[in-house]
Formats: sequence, C-alpha cells, structure tokens
Amino acid sequence: MTSDSKPPSQRPSASTSLPSTAPPASAAAAPSLERFTGHDFSIDYPAGWAIAKNEERPAGTDNLISTRMRRTPESSDYLVAVDVSLGSATGAVVDENLAVLRNDASYQELAHRSISFTTRSGTYDATLLEFVLMHPDDGTVLHCVDVFFTPSPGRTFAILTRAPTLDYDNWAATLDRARSSLVVN
Repeated sequence: MTSDSKPPSQRPSASTSLPSTAPPASAAAAPSLERFTGHDFSIDYPAGWAIAKNEERPAGTDNLISTRMRRTPESSDYLVAVDVSLGSATGAVVDENLAVLRNDASYQELAHRSISFTTRSGTYDATLLEFVLMHPDDGTVLHCVDVFFTPSPGRTFAILTRAPTLDYDNWAATLDRARSSLVVN
C-alpha cells in the first residue's frame, strides 16, 4: 500500500516528514566580540560594552589590578572582569573572595571545584566558583562564574563573569567564550 492509498489522516504531511534544522524563534544570535588589550593580559568581551580600565593599583591596595567590561556604564549586572592579584597564590585569592561572598546573605554556591582551564595562552590548574547572589543596589539575582588561576609565580588571575539569572542562559556561551579567550602576557 502506498502513502497515497492510505486515508488522508494517515498520510505523512510535508510539514511533519522532515525535522526542522532552523534554530527556535527564541534563540538569539551570539553577540560579536571585541578585544581588550592591557599590560598583563588581553581578553574578548561583547561588542559595545563599556570598559572601566584600571591598570594602576587601586588606592589602599598593593596587589590588585582590575579591569571591568560592563554592558552599560551604569550597570554591573552584566560583567566580564579580570583582576590580577600580585604576590598571592590561587588558594589565598579564592579564600579571600569566598570570605566576602559568604558574608552576603543572598549568596548561594552552585559549584566550587578544581578544573583544568584552557585559554588562548595555555591550560592552567584553576578553581571555578559558580554561584548566585542578589545585586545590592537593585535586587537583581545574578548568576556568576569566576575562575581563578596562577599562570606564573606572584600573579593570580581572577576572571569574573555574570549576568542576571533570568537572562543567563542567553549569555552563558558568550561569557564562556570571553573567559576562554584570555591571553596572559
């Protein structure tokens, strides 16, 4: 019996015979990336984001160089940041960050583990922290993924990424691309 001889209700229709390969309508195109190049590192970040660059050590510190890329200058809800701690080992920097985070009542740890972290400049033993917390200014719940590693004695890098939890799935791949694009100089 051919498909034409089957009753109409049992015939395959053109719309159901082949699966669609088109992305779902809700899938957003990945944003293009731009490159930030500083003294100690370079990293990709989403095009059009604002850069708050601080190549000098902030007042009151003797061991931190910090660079922030934000979706808008006024907001820190969407963030790619690189902190370089001078003279500290990875474990000490992770412990310092965890001490601050655990004092925040909204902090909820999702993951804390050792990983092999591959960037454009190499593969490093690293610590990954994944957590959610509430932004203190506006109450937005943020999904954060931070990676800490020491590429050479005396320099520990922290790559900090975050987006609002409700929008994180739309940004996760882009933030992962940013983290893995790091080149240590």
